[in-house]
Amino acid sequence: MKVARVLQILALLLVVGYLVLLGYANPQTIILPFLLSLPTAWVLATALLLGALVGWLSLSGRVFRLNRENRGLRQRLIKAGLEAEPEEHPNEAGGKVTSNPDKPPRRKPPT
Repeated sequence: MKVARVLQILALLLVVGYLVLLGYANPQTIILPFLLSLPTAWVLATALLLGALVGWLSLSGRVFRLNRENRGLRQRLIKAGLEAEPEEHPNEAGGKVTSNPDKPPRRKPPT
């Protein structure tokens, strides 16, 4: 598993554990107008989930647009007879790895 995924799972477990402890430490309820009364931990967990959902929705549109623009630029490169350079990303040892190490990237011919 990647380190980032492990950290995300640990963060999620910490938040859930904190909310469980909060629920045991605060048995009082919050009365919501025109609704029902809920324990404090439930109200905080709901607010946390709604905040995460709003944050995700606000970024998803931008990510979608950037991916679509990236796809369009790659298609323009293909039409021009060029090939997109492979993306570089660090490997676990800290070095750079291209997405296709067997095939070197094509470069523009010198003019």
